[in-house]
Amino acid sequence: MVSTFSVIKSSMQFLTVTFSLIMNCVLIYLVITKSSKKMGNYRHLMCYFSVFSIVYAILDWIVQPVSVMGDLVLHKGFQYIHSHGASFSMIMDLRESALSPDVAFFFVASLAGCFGVTIYAIAINFIFRYFALQREGRLRYFAGKRLLCWFSIPILGGLSWVYLCWLSMHPEQEFTDYLRDCIKSSYDLDAENITYTGSYFYRIDKNGNVNWSIENTLGAVGLNVLMVRMT
Repeated sequence: MVSTFSVIKSSMQFLTVTFSLIMNCVLIYLVITKSSKKMGNYRHLMCYFSVFSIVYAILDWIVQPVSVMGDLVLHKGFQYIHSHGASFSMIMDLRESALSPDVAFFFVASLAGCFGVTIYAIAINFIFRYFALQREGRLRYFAGKRLLCWFSIPILGGLSWVYLCWLSMHPEQEFTDYLRDCIKSSYDLDAENITYTGSYFYRIDKNGNVNWSIENTLGAVGLNVLMVRMT
């Protein structure tokens, strides 16, 4: 039954990613060739959002995220959103992956960055619509070179997400050892066959002392700050 579910899940994921690629490409084509000039720079915003949606879909297919029900492993070669004790992490199973751990970590961090890009891009779309509804001439802030500034915000925000994951939320031996027993019992995963990004806040040393991980905490706070700034 698990195997059947895995096949269905993989097939549906392939279909949805393919549908996303086709629909976004069609949208870009229609905006460029069929849309009215009265839409102004909103046409560029639509194309911009569609391009990032395509990138997000491709990364989603490479990393292959999936839901996990209880302790049941539904599929191999995918990603888990995992919370355990004083930690949270986004884990990618590398057992059937052709990617090296370093490259796989880059894709996991990039997928997290795409989430940030999506938040900023949606926010900018609503800002444009708000200015359009006001009819007070504020759409001039989206004209000319200023439009490039708006375009740069999601990119810089996404790169900031990836940088924070790389700088302060990367795999490390102490964190891996902390996850080892839990992911083995929950997902039947060996710690040597994963990569992840996440935070392990309170760590217990060999003497039983609890130490606060400032690095991981600052990384998690940084991600929240990046989200709050555009919401």
